[in-house]
Amino acid sequence: MKIAIYCHSIAPSIDGVCRRFTGIIWELVKQGHQIILFTLEKYPEDLPENIIIYSLECMYTPAYPNKKLGKPSPKSIWQMWAGLSKHKPDIIHVTCDGLAPLFVLPGIVLGIPVVGSFHTDVIDLFKTHNANSFQIFCALSLERADALIFDTCATTSKSFAVSDEYTK
Repeated sequence: MKIAIYCHSIAPSIDGVCRRFTGIIWELVKQGHQIILFTLEKYPEDLPENIIIYSLECMYTPAYPNKKLGKPSPKSIWQMWAGLSKHKPDIIHVTCDGLAPLFVLPGIVLGIPVVGSFHTDVIDLFKTHNANSFQIFCALSLERADALIFDTCATTSKSFAVSDEYTK
């Protein structure tokens, strides 16, 4: 099976998403799957040699100066479309960030299901950092939109699980 994965966090970045997806990629390759990886790292590390890698543009936020965020630039969008059109994966799996929803349109046009996994309870994080009501509303709205547009979603986020219930 050809599997496209968009993961915003791959080594040399170090966090739970990076470690989880590095392990998943190794296991998928071990099982004989072809992986097309879209990531924010220019030089990803600790990955099997025989995967196809597309490095998308990123940006940084003052609140987390070492954390890369997907940049929805024309170059990144072109790389998504070009990579998905060229390799025609059987499925697209995205991790949640600002670029994740941008994989949906090429998925629809090319007839590829897009699934998402959400690893951070954004609402809890926002509340911890004293976000205002408008910021929380925007995050909840994005979670509800994601729950509507992806073919299916897996999450550990309580707020996203509630958002997913609204779409049924």
